Amino acid sequence: MQAFTSVEDRWVDVKEAARISGLSRDYLYRHARKLPFAAKVGEGTLRFSVLGIHDFMRSHIPAAHENGARS
Repeated sequence: MQAFTSVEDRWVDVKEAARISGLSRDYLYRHARKLPFAAKVGEGTLRFSVLGIHDFMRSHIPAAHENGARS
């Protein structure tokens, strides 16, 4: 028998998405159409997938040690 792990996603507003991603609210609004973790849920209302933000950041932002950054 195989065990499966269930991971639930949360959809957050722009303020929380900015906090999680480290991106500005302005950036998130201006680029929402291109961001795979953003969804328009109403007239002028955006929500952002927490799991999507983490996936996006992992695949688009190199780790500090890969850039030769020093601690």
